[in-house]
Amino acid sequence: MAEIVACGKSGLYDFLSFSGIRVVEAEEIDHILASATDTVVLVTDGISCSTELISDLEEKYGTKFVPVVLDPKQGVDVSSARRFVERALGVKLDR
Repeated sequence: MAEIVACGKSGLYDFLSFSGIRVVEAEEIDHILASATDTVVLVTDGISCSTELISDLEEKYGTKFVPVVLDPKQGVDVSSARRFVERALGVKLDR
């Protein structure tokens, strides 16, 4: 089963943390991927974790890394983001 981590600061990330998803700083992601034994799914807003960093991680870790980027310009609130993440990951997050 994939490990799910999130990178960002807002109510959404508080919710993800309460759902048991680890919220990390961008600097920690490389270490997490390097030591992972399974696929790591990263949920981010594209701001706390830049698109350049995501591209670098995809290139470096390939199939071990799956980014899920929530676009803040889309006005994503906690409930719609939760549904988006659930659909993207194929899992139900705790309410």
